[in-house]
Amino acid sequence: MELSIRATAANTNIKEYLNREKAQNMALQQQVHLMAQKCAEAEEDRLSFQMKHDLMFDSVSALNQRIEELENHKLHLLEKLKGYGDKGGLEYIVKTQKLDQIPARAFENRVKVEAYDP
Repeated sequence: MELSIRATAANTNIKEYLNREKAQNMALQQQVHLMAQKCAEAEEDRLSFQMKHDLMFDSVSALNQRIEELENHKLHLLEKLKGYGDKGGLEYIVKTQKLDQIPARAFENRVKVEAYDP
């Protein structure tokens, strides 16, 4: 009889232990499932950001290439301009802008020059 009571108690203890472990196992499985979902979402975010990065990199590369083309064109134009000679003088500007036909105001008696006696 005593042995039967002990066996029943042991059986009850084992059932409680198994139920606790089963509940803990279920909780851990739910955590694993949530972590798997978070990993999938993180992977989607990473792929999205990688795609955005690649698009931006391609755009910047295209812009850098265009800048290089414009720099080369600028150098070509500067060399061409040097071939025309120095046309930055005042006479050239007055002639090309047709400023020689504008009447200038005359300032008479604006400056008085006095004789210098040493």
